Amino acid sequence: MEKTVLLVDDHAMLREGLKSFLEQNSEWRVIGEAGSAKETWALFADQSFKPAAAIIDISLPDRDGIELVRSLLEQRGDLRCIMYSMHVTAEYIQTALQTGALAYVSKSSPSEEVLAALDAVFTGNPYLDGQALKIHLARYALTRKTFSFRNDQTDEQPHDQLTFQEGRVFSLASRNMTNAEIAETMGIKLKTVENYISIIYQKLGLKNRYELVVYAKNNGSRM
Repeated sequence: MEKTVLLVDDHAMLREGLKSFLEQNSEWRVIGEAGSAKETWALFADQSFKPAAAIIDISLPDRDGIELVRSLLEQRGDLRCIMYSMHVTAEYIQTALQTGALAYVSKSSPSEEVLAALDAVFTGNPYLDGQALKIHLARYALTRKTFSFRNDQTDEQPHDQLTFQEGRVFSLASRNMTNAEIAETMGIKLKTVENYISIIYQKLGLKNRYELVVYAKNNGSRM
């Protein structure tokens, strides 16, 4: 699959700046631009229009960007969607991910974060930029704390909350592999691995790689 992307944002200057950055600094090629949901659907009316990914603003003039993602995925389930917005809240992030977006990037982040998100979703991996990740993990920690108070009798273990990809990263990290080695083994970006490691630490209540290895050793038979 070619690295082609659709840009959906009502600010033409922003689209032009992002397009210029991507095409000058990566293999990604912008094959479509839209300033609204209506313009987006007009592009997809052409059956030959098949971008690998789409960067979509949440605030569009005629429709909520998250709802646009939901509709697009109903028609193009293989489209990798990245939410790109100035609104970075726990509610927006959670809703976007539940809808099917694979990544969330703040407009205040460097353009390199957009590129990292594109490379991550191209291989089917999720991505949150630094700001979104911090907010998402804080929300998760609060939810986990509340959950533990309400479910003291549950047999669920912290590692049960790991996704398939997080579990793979955890397994490789527990073998004392470096983040770079994990990235090479899984065929993903180093930044994506670092993203996963941060999420794993938060979910398992760990502080460093040593604690991760010890956790794996103590819980290996139950994982």
